[in-house]
Amino acid sequence: MSTIAVDRGEAMANFSSWVHPGVQRHWPMDKDFLVRFGSVLPAKDILSCHVVECILMVKFQMLEDDNNGHVHLKLTQLSMQLEDMESAHVNGRNSLMVLKEALSCRRSKNYSAVLESCNLYSKVRTEIKEEKMRNESRIDRLCILSGIGAFITFWYCIL
Repeated sequence: MSTIAVDRGEAMANFSSWVHPGVQRHWPMDKDFLVRFGSVLPAKDILSCHVVECILMVKFQMLEDDNNGHVHLKLTQLSMQLEDMESAHVNGRNSLMVLKEALSCRRSKNYSAVLESCNLYSKVRTEIKEEKMRNESRIDRLCILSGIGAFITFWYCIL
């Protein structure tokens, strides 16, 4: 699959990625496959993070023809999600505004610029996740120390 397009009459947008990010078998059936495509879309005046990732998930079922042994793919599910830099889903009015912006912008034909942009997006997204994990770790340590302090104070008052 090289092109995923959304057509609204007079305009069309290509949301496909240069290379599909991943294909995996989908549980519970061995014959179901989940293909994930993604593009980074601009959201400058819409969201504070200025970019979102448009993720298209396509689920296929592999069917084998008993007569001649050919394999066919049957599309069983197609979904599109918009995620901001913190992996939160963009819903409602903001998602419609992002899609409207995507319909008006052109797709770059410069593969190296697209690759650099996607790598930068992934790097920033990873840094944000790591910062969140560090903050949660600090809060966890503070709660543990508070509990230990309360426990010691309780036993000190009893004895």
